[in-house]
Amino acid sequence: MATVMVLGSGGREMAQALALARSPKVTKVLVAPGNGGTAAGHPKISNVAIKETALDDIAKFAKENGVSLVACGPEAPLVIGVADKMAEAGITCFGPTWSAAQLENSKAWMKEFF
Repeated sequence: MATVMVLGSGGREMAQALALARSPKVTKVLVAPGNGGTAAGHPKISNVAIKETALDDIAKFAKENGVSLVACGPEAPLVIGVADKMAEAGITCFGPTWSAAQLENSKAWMKEFF
């Protein structure tokens, strides 16, 4: 059984949380920071008052609360390196590394890359 953390506060993150909560392998879905829908009383889903770009706080919270997977919805945490930070903390993260996220983040960087 796993505790999963979803980063973000939009509809995409709510859909991710609901899909993850349907899995019999997931006991708890924590959404940081979440929204009204993710706080609506689903028995497996709860919000966590951590901004999705507060990488040190996310890593610390995830380690302290037995999070085995972090799923990132919005682009902002990815482009500042959330996947790399989670790897340093020994936590699996569903999302590209900082360098891979730059492909989406910066059109100028992408033009130079090509």
